[in-house]
Amino acid sequence: MTNTPRTLADVDKVGLFAYDPISGTFKAVEVDATGALKTAGGGGGVTDHGALTGLGDDDHPQYETSAEVDAKVVAHEAAGNPHPTYHTAAEVATDIGTHAALPNSHHNQAHSISGADHTGSLGHGALSGVTADQHHTQSHSDADHSSASRVTVRKNSGADVGTRARINLIEGSNITLTVADDAGGGEVDVTIAASGGGGGGGNVGTADLNFGAFPGDQDAEVAVTGQSSIVAGSVVNAWLRPAATADHSPDEHMVEDLRVFAANIVAGTGFTIYGRHDHVAGDPGKSTKLYGVWKVAWSWS
Repeated sequence: MTNTPRTLADVDKVGLFAYDPISGTFKAVEVDATGALKTAGGGGGVTDHGALTGLGDDDHPQYETSAEVDAKVVAHEAAGNPHPTYHTAAEVATDIGTHAALPNSHHNQAHSISGADHTGSLGHGALSGVTADQHHTQSHSDADHSSASRVTVRKNSGADVGTRARINLIEGSNITLTVADDAGGGEVDVTIAASGGGGGGGNVGTADLNFGAFPGDQDAEVAVTGQSSIVAGSVVNAWLRPAATADHSPDEHMVEDLRVFAANIVAGTGFTIYGRHDHVAGDPGKSTKLYGVWKVAWSWS
């Protein structure tokens, strides 16, 4: 009898043992009623997968359990921004608002004043954001200036003289004006110099009292004009000045009984100087006359 069966019938008749590597034992090889091979001994297993034990064990760590997946879903939903690489609706709205507030959001390229960058025409008056002195190289008349851009002038804090875009300075008697444009300082400088000296705040001068040809007259007067700053309340002084004239010497001016005074002020114009000879020779009731030109001086403040 051989050790190796040649047919299933031989196996059934002879009896053969085969080594089972799982259990580490030898098991008899048998043939069932249908002629199929079966193993004798051992057994006790199940053929239904649902009947297996340990199905709830985590035998495959490369796969996540339902509990692990549920935990990650809950953590994802609880995150304030689960996708930090994307912006939320609130963040997008904030970014748009910041961008719109920029003064020059998209205009970071230089433009040519002509050519393809600009087409059509636009009047200068239609532009916005033009300041008061941009491009104003043209001359303007007084009518071009509104009242807000003009200067109101008044004298001695009195009534307004006029409101104009330009002021004209006029030199009066014994007054010298020096006007210079100070471009660096943004102003026009006016220097006022008075000639003659003495009191009266620079408003001084001389005049001639003419009593006429011999035998002359007892009274004489002379009008002083060109005093644009004088007012009705100004104080005017006049006196005999010892200076030679065509008719009299300085000494005659010092010894003559000639009374001099100023009166009749005209605001913005001047005043009048009067001279009267009061010398009485022998008869108190009679006055003598003077003749010729006598020099007088004056001042006012």
